[in-house]
Formats: sequence, structure tokens, C-alpha cells
Amino acid sequence: LMLMEHNYFRRSEGLMLFGSYVEGRSALFAGFFTPRIQIMGGVQQSEVDEYAYADGGYNSKQFDDDPRGEQAEDFGTITNRYQINSDKIFVFGGGRLTSWLRASVGLAFSTVAYSEAEFIAPAEEGDIRSWVASVNWGKEGRGDPGAQGGFFGSFGRIFGLGMAGVKDSLKPLPKSETSRTLSANLERGEPGLGSDREFTKLMLNANQTTLFRNRSILSTALKGGWGDPLPLSQKLSTGQQGLLRGIYAREYRGESLAAVSASYSRSFFRTIVGALSTEVFADYAVCWEEDEPQSKQGVGFNCAYRFWRFPLPFGGGVTYSFDDNNWQMSFA
Repeated sequence: LMLMEHNYFRRSEGLMLFGSYVEGRSALFAGFFTPRIQIMGGVQQSEVDEYAYADGGYNSKQFDDDPRGEQAEDFGTITNRYQINSDKIFVFGGGRLTSWLRASVGLAFSTVAYSEAEFIAPAEEGDIRSWVASVNWGKEGRGDPGAQGGFFGSFGRIFGLGMAGVKDSLKPLPKSETSRTLSANLERGEPGLGSDREFTKLMLNANQTTLFRNRSILSTALKGGWGDPLPLSQKLSTGQQGLLRGIYAREYRGESLAAVSASYSRSFFRTIVGALSTEVFADYAVCWEEDEPQSKQGVGFNCAYRFWRFPLPFGGGVTYSFDDNNWQMSFA
């Protein structure tokens, strides 16, 4: 459930409230935006079962009781199963320093506990309190206002606003354009903030997107991370949000990580009503735990139809994981 406001006070401001619940995970976020600053905070709670495997993989997917369906045992020898109970509160603020540079700082407080362990519960439970600082460099390209209008553009079209951008998007672009972004994110668990664990975690991201004249898009992303010493709940993961394009049942975790992802998307049947979009992608990620590498490789395909006046797509996708020899389906 999401509630949004944009430019009500004629200050080019925006307000977002967002709440969700998915299989034991709930979240509530609030954000305030202007062209130069943004402030966001939220709370997250989760209570999920997790499986650990002999090959170093982890699986926190929720399985049903149908023996004919996918089960945790299908992915290898299970060495442990336990329930993770997590509560997190965070807040951050930042803004645009120049037309090319943005920065933000924030605090994150979380409590992690493990229960109902089948063999032995992980020992790294307790309070995790950290500060976070991030820097982003790059100037976003014009993009496609019809297909990539963002939250505010999409919601505006429900009420008949912003349709000029849709009409322009039906025409070929004058020329292709490429945009590049770089970002760095540093997180530090501080005993001075009451954290039971002291750690340092650094993530670096580089992205390049080319928008061709026919509105097709080629995107590539390089990402890397390092941390020391990271408790289980803070380890770098091949399954962390935004790292890979595909949907994978299992993930690998470690104290260092590298990943590359590439995708090509093309839209067809673009009319004043909407457009059908297809995307192919490929993922590769590797993480190291005590100098032992574990890699995740996959390819996939997505297809969806989106109405300009309705911000949600209708479609589905499929991801094939080479390391697990497993297909995962997704629907929107």
C-alpha cells in the first residue's frame, strides 16, 4: 500500500508513505523529497525460516506443504535450519551537492535473534547499530519519460497529468544517449552507538545505461563489496536487493563480493494506451568466505505490458540459475 503527494504546496516537494507485508516480512517507510534534499525513515520486521546448506548456500524462501512442489531439500544437504527474528529502524537524509554529486548520511538500529534451531543457532545475535554514509556521482540521462516516468510521473498519469511525455515517447529519439553513475556506500557498526558488533562494510557500484533511438535500453552494472568482521546478518550476499537482475531461490554470503549484470530491453506496440516490453539479462556474482569462493550465475527473460495511466505492469519472468540447475518464475 502506497500513498504519495507531489507539489501540493507548490514547492516541488514530494511525500511518500509505503507499507508492505510478504510472507513474514513487514515494512513501513516514509520519505520527504525536494529537488535538492531528501529525508527517509522506516521500520522493518521479519520472522522467517532459513536453511543453511553443506555447500555454503542459504535459502530463506517460504515453502508450502505440498510434497509435489519445490522443497528446501531439493537444493542439497541441509546442515542447519533456524528462525530469524529481526527488527530494524533506520533514518537517513541527504541531497544534491552539485548537478553531478549527491551525498547522504544515516543511522540504522536493528536487533537480530535466532530461535527454533534444528541443530544449533547462529551465535551472532544481538543489537546491530551503525552509521551509514553514501556518495553518488553521475548525471541521469533524459531516459524515456513515457516508460520511466518514476513514481510521481506514473501516478500523475492516473489523473490525466503528464500525458505529453507519453506522446513524445512514441516518437524516435533524435540520437542515442548514454548515462553513467558511480556510487560508494560505507557502513560502520559502532559500539559507541550501543552495537554488540563492531564492523566495517563498503560497497562500490558502477552503472552504464544506453538509450537508443528506438527506445531500447542496454544496461550494465559492476558491483563490489568488502567487510570485516561481519556477523551473519550483515554479510555481503549474492541475494541482496538490487545486486542481480534475476530471482534466485538460494544465495551465497561472505565478507567480500563482486558482481556483474547486463540487460537489454525493448518495447513493442507502443501506443497512447501502453506498451509491451521485453527484457533479457545475464547475472554473475561471486563472494568469498574465509577465502573460499562461491559463485551465482543465471540468465533470464521478462515480459510485461504496462498501461501509461496505471503504474503497475502485467506480465511475468523466468530466471534460470546455473549453479542450482533451477528455474524460478515471477509474476507481476
